[in-house]
Amino acid sequence: MKPTGIPGTSVLQGREDVSKLFYTAPVGSGHVRGGVLYAPDYLDTIGVADDEYRQFLGQSFILDPIDDFPFYVPAFEADAPIGRGFAVTALVSSSSGLGNGRHTYADMLALGGRGHGAFAALESEWRSGGLSGNIGIWDDSGRHPLLANAGAGQDDFGGYGNLGGAVRALNWNLRAGLANPRVSPGANFVALALAYRLRSLTVGFGLARIGVSPDRPAPRAAVIQGELYLRVEAEHGIALGPDLQHLKNSNFDPAKGRTWIGGFRAAYEF
Repeated sequence: MKPTGIPGTSVLQGREDVSKLFYTAPVGSGHVRGGVLYAPDYLDTIGVADDEYRQFLGQSFILDPIDDFPFYVPAFEADAPIGRGFAVTALVSSSSGLGNGRHTYADMLALGGRGHGAFAALESEWRSGGLSGNIGIWDDSGRHPLLANAGAGQDDFGGYGNLGGAVRALNWNLRAGLANPRVSPGANFVALALAYRLRSLTVGFGLARIGVSPDRPAPRAAVIQGELYLRVEAEHGIALGPDLQHLKNSNFDPAKGRTWIGGFRAAYEF
């Protein structure tokens, strides 16, 4: 499963499951899909930082960390071009799946129960002259406790946008997002991701800021995350590379200060 959410919070433990099972049907020049889907496969996608196996490892670069997209969830998705260089995508699902809530099949199928609601998103995408971008809105009607009053609940909702392109061998992307500050600890988000490729070597650099909700109890501070990685693609499908991350104010807690995280990846593709 992909690591998601606010950097510094708990993550899922390893396990085996069947997380995607769906049927795709062509409709005109577009598609309709139904089954168990992973919403970020179709929403808020970019080419520089969506793949933690080959690109960034930091949570702030794999996905927008403050959106409330459900993961591995019963859903319907539809996409279609609406003009030259433009396309639209819509997705409707339960608000909780294998990657949310209790992380069980029973919880995934408890539609309308256990505080679950419906999730809906609409996105427009465009490509022109070497640039590409998207802008989208979403709403999650599941019960989300208010940060300032845990006894009450409210929808989580928000929006996001991406703009990216390439300058010779340098690919770049700007990503931003907003969420309901009354229920989401992260109220806003902005990130820059760069990837420079020279033959078999890729160098990636990312910098992100997650703004904290004013309703979150003090002390509180914005999360800052940075990452630098190298990837060397050798022969026979082998790839190697180090990774270094910097995290400040993990989980919006200024007392946690700065953290450095080093890693090394080795991959074999066949």
